[in-house]
Amino acid sequence: MARRCCRDECGRYVHHHLTIAGGAGVTFSPRAMDVIDGLSGGVARLVNLLGERALQEAATLGSRTIEPGMIESAASALQLLRLRPKRFRWFGINAR
Repeated sequence: MARRCCRDECGRYVHHHLTIAGGAGVTFSPRAMDVIDGLSGGVARLVNLLGERALQEAATLGSRTIEPGMIESAASALQLLRLRPKRFRWFGINAR
């Protein structure tokens, strides 16, 4: 079974991958990192998929900052979001 990382490790992991890829000018907002951590459960492969899709959306929009909505859009495209009422959308974001 894959090792799961905590929120801080997740942030360092994303920053490291951005640096290696030459994307030092791109930032993930703290809230976007919270959403990535919550949706991925700290699983590196899911962190990668969510980050990659969010970066594609940011490039399309001409944005250099990844925001929570971009992560949620990526999760939806990857079919990682379960259908639930909007009023409960916050539920499960930080659950592991």
